[in-house]
Amino acid sequence: MNNKYEVKITDTNEIYQPIRLYYRLFNKYAVNIIFSRLKCMEFDNENDLWTWYLRKEAKRVKAVIPYKKTIFNKKIIKLGNFYCKNDDEMYCDFFSFERAMHAILFLDKYIYNKFAMVSHAAVVNKVFNEDEYYDYENFDIFFEHSNIKEDSLEDMVSDIKKLSEVENPQKGIKLLLSYYENKMKQPFPEYEKLKLNFYDTGIEPIRSALSLRQHESIQHWKGDKHYSSYEIYEKILRKLKSYEGID
Repeated sequence: MNNKYEVKITDTNEIYQPIRLYYRLFNKYAVNIIFSRLKCMEFDNENDLWTWYLRKEAKRVKAVIPYKKTIFNKKIIKLGNFYCKNDDEMYCDFFSFERAMHAILFLDKYIYNKFAMVSHAAVVNKVFNEDEYYDYENFDIFFEHSNIKEDSLEDMVSDIKKLSEVENPQKGIKLLLSYYENKMKQPFPEYEKLKLNFYDTGIEPIRSALSLRQHESIQHWKGDKHYSSYEIYEKILRKLKSYEGID
């Protein structure tokens, strides 16, 4: 157990855990026009990026600290940064998983799919001590290196679907349980890039995937370095295995 420090949190009380969203851009000019019309967005000329603030259109973004309280404290909350390195892709950096999920839903409301679509999320599967400072304007230090492992939520859903279509139901369930056991016993890599399928499956699979990673990261920070997300599923798996005819 890490008793010396508290876990680092954001100024809206989410656990600090860097995440970058990747958007495929089909019309960069149109996206910039939309951002310029949003009062919660402000262009930073010095850093050549858009900053998203908790104000105006973003007031409905749910956060642990309510919008009215931030106004009372006269504190301006920066939710994240949006920027491009080329005309085909936009990067969106956030200090928490929660902010990234809110951003996906927020942008889906204001930006047509013909202009931009979210494709991937890069995550740091680690939480930090409260005294560690990583409030960079972008997260290249985390995500622009060769150690990042690419995974696909879409491929996992596809694999599970194939297993569920096995002609013998009992065999299918056994294969499914074995798949989950092997998958969940492996700790998540420290740096990971996930392929998202938001437009077909919605936000919930993304929320579940990020929640699993955050829970495991917290357990590792507490000192249980061998913890894996399999322990979360173990009770469910035992219950499924208790069904008649499944060993």
